[in-house]
Amino acid sequence: MIRIAAQPTSTVPVWHAGFMAILPTIHSYARGAFAHLNPEARQDMIAEVIANALVAYVRLYQQGRVSLAYPTVLARYGVAQARDGRRVGAKLNIKDPLSRYCQKRKGVVVERLDHALHLHQ
Repeated sequence: MIRIAAQPTSTVPVWHAGFMAILPTIHSYARGAFAHLNPEARQDMIAEVIANALVAYVRLYQQGRVSLAYPTVLARYGVAQARDGRRVGAKLNIKDPLSRYCQKRKGVVVERLDHALHLHQ
């Protein structure tokens, strides 16, 4: 017997379109805030700002307060969180030298080995 496969259902959340509408403003704000960083670090920080803004936006949506989700406010919040080393989905770990939180609080400097080796040759 031949069975016809069911059509896949859409799994796009209801809040998705609203966040996508404000994403360019958030991205632009984050790019300006971290323009002084090297390209690799800048991209990491921009991604972190977007992740923070997304989490805040979804939380506002869940509370029924999505009308308060202004893109520049979410971007400013995300930038502040990223600068403070607060990453989405990660605990603050002062003992982890790779943690931005530890680096900022204890003054730890982490460099790429391939860059350090080229400098000493």
